[in-house]
Amino acid sequence: MKEKGFVPFSAAGAIIVIVIIAVVAQAEFFRHQESLGIAYDSSLSFLVTTAAEIHGNLQLIAKRAVYQALWEVSKVASDYPENRLQEIEIRATKYFHTLISEIKFSEHDARIELIVPEEAERSLVKISEAAGGFVHATVSLPKEARIKITTWDSNAKISIPFDNVDLLVDSRYFLLARKMDEFVKKKGNLIGLWTTLEYSKVLTDLILSKKVVLDRSKTKTAFEAAWAIQELETFGSTDYWATVFTEILTGIDSSAGRGDNFGILCRENIYELLPPAPLKEIPGISVYRDLRSKDIIFQRQDPAGLMGLPTATPIPLGTSGATVWWGQWEITLETEEEPIEEIFDFDYPTIPVIYGSFCAHLPLAYRWVFSEKKFTTVITIVSPEPFLIIVL
Repeated sequence: MKEKGFVPFSAAGAIIVIVIIAVVAQAEFFRHQESLGIAYDSSLSFLVTTAAEIHGNLQLIAKRAVYQALWEVSKVASDYPENRLQEIEIRATKYFHTLISEIKFSEHDARIELIVPEEAERSLVKISEAAGGFVHATVSLPKEARIKITTWDSNAKISIPFDNVDLLVDSRYFLLARKMDEFVKKKGNLIGLWTTLEYSKVLTDLILSKKVVLDRSKTKTAFEAAWAIQELETFGSTDYWATVFTEILTGIDSSAGRGDNFGILCRENIYELLPPAPLKEIPGISVYRDLRSKDIIFQRQDPAGLMGLPTATPIPLGTSGATVWWGQWEITLETEEEPIEEIFDFDYPTIPVIYGSFCAHLPLAYRWVFSEKKFTTVITIVSPEPFLIIVL
């Protein structure tokens, strides 16, 4: 008999089982949702970390682009007398875009897209001088630039705008450029120093033998000495390997039938890899010089010389009967090619350059080709005694 107000045990048991199943199911549902949330948070964290890593790599990419631009433009610095810095910025921007397009992301467990629009109207990379003559570079990315990352299962994705990139490039481009500009502008000092050395040689001859010998080999030596002194004063070093190195290489190449030009080229390549140590620690610059004389012409300018006489020109002094002797000649030195002056940032071998299958770190080279092939000076001598002027 059924009692009123009571539920049979079998029915109560069934309800309890249903309630338990419902509670367990609800708990499992909440645990599943929570696990999905944790997984989503984990994926998002991974994407943020990946984005930060890629953004950090932009500094390395920008530095490599600036290195390449500095190397290329500095090797032909005389080709850009007015807009050299602009050319560096243009090339650095081009290499920055190229390097970004070549990035591989196979090591990341995500789909990655870099969006850096090319803006033809301006350079992304701007160069300025940092302390010590180093290079400060800023990559000003357009506002549309961003990184998009999505997990492979598409459960999480982010899109983060790029910040501008600032970096210090550890090559002293501005120091090299400033020193080379100083050297080029001092051409007048170079001629003056050469002239002084010529006078020293002539006056010594005059005192010892009452004759002046115009010797092409000695004039060549005097001109090269003046050039070397100017190098030492400007760069703190000179191409002191030039004579010995050239003789060795020229001898080897001539025996192989390749000639002087190949020997000079080899020497420049060797300096690029192993520049000679500077003579002075400050500013720490190595020097290469290609200065080969082709011809030296002595042209007499006093009347006796113009008539083809070896004597100096006598000049009577009024009615006193005294006479002074005047000799004057122009010296023109012509080089085989336009002289080349190249300096190396010896203290900072930081430029990565690929040679075959290996990478070497070289000092930045700054190369200048002079437009002049002829250098001229005039020597004037006045003596109370007659003297001869002999051209060898």
